[in-house]
Amino acid sequence: PLPSPKELVSGNIKTVTEYREEEDGRKVKIIRTFRIETRKASKAVARRKNWKKFGNSEFDAPGPNVATTTVSDDVFMTFITSKEDLNCQEEEDPMNKLKGQKIVSCRICKGDHWTTRCPYKDTLGPMQKELAEQLGLSTGEKEKLPGEPEPLPTPQLKTGKYVPPSLRDGACRRGESMQPNRRGE
Repeated sequence: PLPSPKELVSGNIKTVTEYREEEDGRKVKIIRTFRIETRKASKAVARRKNWKKFGNSEFDAPGPNVATTTVSDDVFMTFITSKEDLNCQEEEDPMNKLKGQKIVSCRICKGDHWTTRCPYKDTLGPMQKELAEQLGLSTGEKEKLPGEPEPLPTPQLKTGKYVPPSLRDGACRRGESMQPNRRGE
């Protein structure tokens, strides 16, 4: 009969001695030496380790048993792209071409911000209009010819209430878009 396996723990080194009989009939002594490491686990993992075992592992020692527990599966990863491909892709990226250019430009000061956020809109805006009038350039407003009558200003009601279409500007063209014979005209 073979002697039973022995475990000897001294400090952080554990020595396991086993005895086995080979196929040809000779007896073999196997000595395994382990270094014991203590690793900190999260509180949830520590609580799960203290759970009572059940089923086939009910009377097993603490820790996983290789006969009943699989710790993990081997996962083999294949990378589709290489680092060289990623480097080439960065060179051809169209956003990199636009980094040196101005995407947004202010109409007042020609800066790289929106016109509504221009810090000079109160000072430069009126100056540009004055310069345009002095030079005789159009400022975007329609210039009137000498023979044309001045258009009547339309009264704007800003009451914040609903105004029906019959009372809105252009009410004399009542129902124009609803006429069935409009296509025939």
